[in-house]
Amino acid sequence: MKGLNSHLVQYLEFRIICAIVNEILRLNEDTNVQGLALDLPESLYSSKILNAVKPEKDVDGLSDVNLGRLVRGEGSDYLVSPAAGALNAARGFVGLGASCML
Repeated sequence: MKGLNSHLVQYLEFRIICAIVNEILRLNEDTNVQGLALDLPESLYSSKILNAVKPEKDVDGLSDVNLGRLVRGEGSDYLVSPAAGALNAARGFVGLGASCML
């Protein structure tokens, strides 16, 4: 089927991180899932959870792998839409890419 299919998985905030990571790992292996977007409360924003998502399914572009690619300028082939859009918008600023500072 063409188009966008979505499936919302909700956990109560007190649910342990291990259960969330296990669900992400399960979804990583599901061939019907092309991308994962995590809408997490701030208390659960951890590298353990963010890095559980396979880089190729990381819709938010927040895994260490995808952030590293972005910082190194290797992001064009790997960036997902939100991160690619932000990078394209930033390219309009004077000096971007000329040094490490804007």
